[in-house]
Amino acid sequence: RRSGKAEHEAHFVRANSNITAQADQLVSRLRSIKKSRGLKTEQVLLVGDIDTLCTAGQIITFIDRVEALTGVTPVIYLENSKELIARLSSAPKSQRKQIARAPYWLALYSDTNKEQPHIQTPEDLTKAYKIWDTWAMWQYGGVFWENRKSTPKHYRRGKWTTPAYFGNLDRVTERNGFNGSQKDFEKFWD
Repeated sequence: RRSGKAEHEAHFVRANSNITAQADQLVSRLRSIKKSRGLKTEQVLLVGDIDTLCTAGQIITFIDRVEALTGVTPVIYLENSKELIARLSSAPKSQRKQIARAPYWLALYSDTNKEQPHIQTPEDLTKAYKIWDTWAMWQYGGVFWENRKSTPKHYRRGKWTTPAYFGNLDRVTERNGFNGSQKDFEKFWD
């Protein structure tokens, strides 16, 4: 996906498949895309979109393998999942410390979560995982599949309240924010 001169490549890390092979697949696919498109940029953000069934050990394996292949620590994208929060927040401190090396990209579309009413802000979600001190990116808008149709979901609190559509787009899109300035963002992406 392109953002100006930079790109990002995300891989959905599945708990029921070999994690090392998945990291290999991500890096191989990225190298293939770069070669086929003649991309010269090194500004590619590597992201592991973590299955809610993954364990702390599996996440660490993914991070370690991507680092070994690229020299870059991937970003970790986590859903607001009650089960994943319980699993990761109770992982040994040593494992949580290893995961904390990777920047945290969170998903939080609502400040009114019936299953987890104590999680209303990105800071609440960050604290619930007991891994990171802060978050790097926040997906605050997107689409869910409900009642056999796509339904837009957007966080509607403070500065993150947004309309369903941007500009001349005719459909809902995912929305993300960065926790910092434009300069911080460029340094982070590099």
